[in-house]
Amino acid sequence: MDRLVRLNETRWKLVDIEPIIGLHSGNINRITILDDRNQRKRLIYKEVAGDWKNEIEIYNKLFPDIESFFPVVKVWATEPEAILMEDLGTPLKKVFTELPINQKKFY
Repeated sequence: MDRLVRLNETRWKLVDIEPIIGLHSGNINRITILDDRNQRKRLIYKEVAGDWKNEIEIYNKLFPDIESFFPVVKVWATEPEAILMEDLGTPLKKVFTELPINQKKFY
């Protein structure tokens, strides 16, 4: 499992992995770790689907504008491309859909 090898690059201890099932591209897992200060954190690890080749490039371009919605911990541009982000507890798509139109605009 690449995610386990990648987490070994950190000083974190993996506590739990929970697959997130649904209609989305790639494999998404909610992981619980103990960080280097022994603090429990929940993160989302997403391995991009093989046929979605531009997803990491698109995220890298959008991060400066959406970082308040989408707190990214790490991005891997090597195979398998993946993103590690904080678990906000609710999917971004759901939150964004419910925002008033004036809050959906980027300035």
